[in-house]
Amino acid sequence: PPDYVTGVTQRGKTVLFRYDAMTEDGQAYTKSALVYLPYGYNAEDGEYISTESVSESFTDSSSGNTTSSLQLGKPDPSRKLIYNVNYTLETKTYDDSVAALLDLTATLGGYTESSDTRGGNGSERYSTYVLRIPSDKLQDFISSVGTIGSIRRESLSTQDITLEYVDVESRLASLRAQEARLIELLGQAKDLDEVLRIEESLANIRYEIESYTTRLNTMSSLVSYSTVTVE
Repeated sequence: PPDYVTGVTQRGKTVLFRYDAMTEDGQAYTKSALVYLPYGYNAEDGEYISTESVSESFTDSSSGNTTSSLQLGKPDPSRKLIYNVNYTLETKTYDDSVAALLDLTATLGGYTESSDTRGGNGSERYSTYVLRIPSDKLQDFISSVGTIGSIRRESLSTQDITLEYVDVESRLASLRAQEARLIELLGQAKDLDEVLRIEESLANIRYEIESYTTRLNTMSSLVSYSTVTVE
């Protein structure tokens, strides 16, 4: 592969990657984030926030494998990690493989977020399944996916959003403290103008609280349930 390549993280950050290692057969390699462009800029909401740590690993096999080589590493409860896994599988028993994939997903407590099927009527069929797997069961999925079909390609990306998560939690705590103080002041207001000013401030604070709460819940969901795309 090339020494450097640009990419975009799940939260919309443009990043410069460097390839770190390659297996002797030249089929598997890893890459890590070097520089965010611009540094720390979140294109989703236009804010400068703590940068994320991103790592990715890939395996590409022309002959197909029956065992996945992906490894998550030792769990660290203190970190907020988002895992994204991609598999390209090949099978001669399409219906059985799809049934096995969905059964494995349900057994692990996951669910199908979306699916798309093409072909049929005598031609080859192709499907794409986007699955959400509990992160504490993701390694179990990885260990079992080779029983569903021959693995032609696989990749794993890990995104560390710990700093961003903590930052949003801190902002929410501050906003809720401001909300409580405004409610207290509202009860002490002596005229209509003062009441209207406080109520306007409360509305703005509550809008921010709702926005940050939604953002925190989204991050929590991505951390708790990993995204697995199977083609």
